[in-house]
Amino acid sequence: MRRIVILYVIFAVVSQITASAAPRLSVEQVIRIADAELTKRQHSPSAYQRPPGYNYAFREDLWRVFYNRKQAAKSFTPQPVFVVTVADKTKQVTFSRAK
Repeated sequence: MRRIVILYVIFAVVSQITASAAPRLSVEQVIRIADAELTKRQHSPSAYQRPPGYNYAFREDLWRVFYNRKQAAKSFTPQPVFVVTVADKTKQVTFSRAK
């Protein structure tokens, strides 16, 4: 009986950790938010290559969408021109030029 209780507690803790690490926003939602921010800043999203230039950092709870110029995307190591960061919980957006 004690083993069952221990296994149940371990399962509950692991499932809670896994659930909290999952992002709330979908990739499509993040891309729409990032595209809207780019448009707001007078840039056309169609002029840039979009994802797969994105990532989700679960420890920071942030999405980052990297925008590369389309012509630079054909090179071996394209450098992002803009980075749009979206907070997963609050949808707060930060726009920055890549260095």
